[in-house]
Amino acid sequence: MKLHTELGCIALIAFFSFFITMNTANAVDSIDPALEQELDSILGVGLYPEDREKLAELLERIKVNVPASTYVRAWGYRALELAHAEGNYADAEILAKELIRFAQSADSSEAQAEAWAVYIEILSAKGDHENAARYVVKLTPLADNILNPRVQFFVNNVAGRVLQEVERYEEALGFFLQAQAALSRTSGLQTLRRRQFLNYHIGHLQTDLENYRAALDLTKSTIAEGERYDVDHRLADLYLLKGFLQSRPEINEPENALESFRISAEWAERTDNARVQVISRNNIGSLLIQQARYSEAEEYLHAGIRAAENANMMREMNYLKFNLADIKVKRGMYSEGIEEMLSIVAYMKEFARRNDHAEVLTFLAGAYREAGMHIEEADTLREVMSLRFDLLTNEREQMLSELAAQYEAREQEQQIELLEERNNLQAQMIENAALQRRIVWLFAIVVVLAAALSYYAYRTARKANVRLNTANQQLQEQTLRDPLTKLHNRRAMQKEMELRAESNYPMPELGKIDALILLDLDLFKEINDRIGHAAGDEVLQQVATRLTHAVADEDMVIRWGGEEFLLYVRHRSAAELAQLADKLLHVIGDTPVYYQQNRIPISVTGGMITLPFSGVPESECDWEKSLQVADMLLYMGKLRGRNQISHISELTKPYAEIHEVLHRDLNQAIDKGWAPLTIFNGPK
Repeated sequence: MKLHTELGCIALIAFFSFFITMNTANAVDSIDPALEQELDSILGVGLYPEDREKLAELLERIKVNVPASTYVRAWGYRALELAHAEGNYADAEILAKELIRFAQSADSSEAQAEAWAVYIEILSAKGDHENAARYVVKLTPLADNILNPRVQFFVNNVAGRVLQEVERYEEALGFFLQAQAALSRTSGLQTLRRRQFLNYHIGHLQTDLENYRAALDLTKSTIAEGERYDVDHRLADLYLLKGFLQSRPEINEPENALESFRISAEWAERTDNARVQVISRNNIGSLLIQQARYSEAEEYLHAGIRAAENANMMREMNYLKFNLADIKVKRGMYSEGIEEMLSIVAYMKEFARRNDHAEVLTFLAGAYREAGMHIEEADTLREVMSLRFDLLTNEREQMLSELAAQYEAREQEQQIELLEERNNLQAQMIENAALQRRIVWLFAIVVVLAAALSYYAYRTARKANVRLNTANQQLQEQTLRDPLTKLHNRRAMQKEMELRAESNYPMPELGKIDALILLDLDLFKEINDRIGHAAGDEVLQQVATRLTHAVADEDMVIRWGGEEFLLYVRHRSAAELAQLADKLLHVIGDTPVYYQQNRIPISVTGGMITLPFSGVPESECDWEKSLQVADMLLYMGKLRGRNQISHISELTKPYAEIHEVLHRDLNQAIDKGWAPLTIFNGPK
């Protein structure tokens, strides 16, 4: 039978619309065992059946009287086939949305969960990872009602992979563990395939979290199981991941990494996986270059270029050519090698992601260093620094927006809860009053009892009101406090600045100023990785206590996010601000934190800015713009070696003339003398 690649989107919409108007009594939350067995038999190793002709034949028999879960599974495979095999994301989304409506009309939790998972997978497949992650919340209320382990695995696996794409690693791991639990209730070849697929993604997640040894152990055991039971469809990817982990400096097994990459390339050829063929050969070439085995490296890189050309993989081809140019530089052919590198850098700048552009620029700077071209090396490193700073700034702005949205959502949820409590209380009071009237009307002889009941109802209502007001105050306070450190949170600072604006930015007394000091704990991630997150929490709590004791009662100490703290200090002279900066560095850096026999030295890097900034009216340069300058000062301090606070108190040129340079390239403003810089160093 000829495979039909288009099923007719308009006909599908009409068909589903017709079904939704029908009686849904037959669409119960169950499965058709015979059809489920057929679907299992044709599924193969992917998200949809490898035998697409058999799927098309089977779909002709899947009618609306089929149980909802089986119906959604079969047509969900068609939606995934449209997205992954045909790249027809528009029709795939339409079909997935119709499946969601169908499952909702059938009132089937399992069918709804699978339909939503199909839709989320399609969004992820077309690169819309942010929206895909937002829809994961649709799966949570349905999860407890999913009994079918296949559906449990599929739903949790999709959610985990999507959240991993947007770097929500802890949530992703939770979903992966749920998928793992679902697999423990199944057996057979399909279970082995699914476990291999799941372990591959958990290995990647552990790699993203920099748990390289755990990732390597899991990858090795997954490869061993795959080879033992001839489940080989992901061995190319698994060996590629294994080689990457073995090449990490933390593990440092370069020869083992080379062997893993070679095996990965062999499996990729057997399974016709062009992507892994190209990447494996490029990685082999890179490792051989590090070992100065240039001739061998060239063989693998040229083989990779041929594979990339056949698969039209332009980005990967440029990496391969860049490595070949690097070999020329290392052989002393500086002019020719650097010229080729520059042409690839130009391509990357125009067409590649900025992370990739920054990476090749870093290697170009190394080539300039080998050629003794130190001016060009310095210029390139400045470009890398500027590019990475822009990336960091964008990431920070995105994080701020997401945190603000989370705070708003949380406050709305709390307001809804309070309204529900008030409504419940009012309903109880109305019910009590109605009961009282009936008793008085029907049983006059029990007036005393009715009065007692009224008094009881009044006391109950009063107590409930007191509890409600107390809860309201507690909830309001919680929205303004960080739960771990008990410091003010970002929302509290925003409210404080709103009050400042409403008061028309009151000026302190003559000779006094306000200031913002943004601090970031140095090497905090290493504490979490080396000792554990509990130790990290202890450090955050002790730092919060030290900062609170270091400032006045009228000042605010805010946990700004992660390991960042913001201080809003008021009514200080310039000399007092300098003393405070020095005091903060010593309060944090003089005394280590002790946790379970671990001595943890700590320090902070910060940026300090006056408010208003250099006397500029806050209507022109508000607190958020001033804080951006403090953030850039903090970042510059990190680059200079950490354990310091950088401060700009005033500008030598009018803000209106230099504000664009100031907020785009603070280094330039400092170098030109427009923004004199003071640096306070911490204890050594």
